[in-house]
Amino acid sequence: QHKMITPADLQEYFAYTIAMGLFVLIFLSFFGVTANSIALTFFLHHMKNKIFSRIFTFITITDCLTGTLTFAVGISYLSGRRPMFFSSSLFREVWGSLWNFSSRYSVLLVG
Repeated sequence: QHKMITPADLQEYFAYTIAMGLFVLIFLSFFGVTANSIALTFFLHHMKNKIFSRIFTFITITDCLTGTLTFAVGISYLSGRRPMFFSSSLFREVWGSLWNFSSRYSVLLVG
């Protein structure tokens, strides 16, 4: 048996996707990019050990990239999970490549 979808179900679904979009945009993208930009400035100007300074610099740049890439996902959530940027095949290919690179490079640097 299939349950009929009611307007209340749709309203709850859209409220959930908007909440997820706001969470992704505000906490993951904006906060992450801002905090990592501040950390990057610190590592570039205050670290005396060149090796650790470079490692921390690469980690913060990778985290900034990840936060920036998350922005497109948040926009998609806010639009009711419509593809938005992801409707372009070029964007999907570039985004996917950068996402794979940033996630793997982040694990490599932190590990």
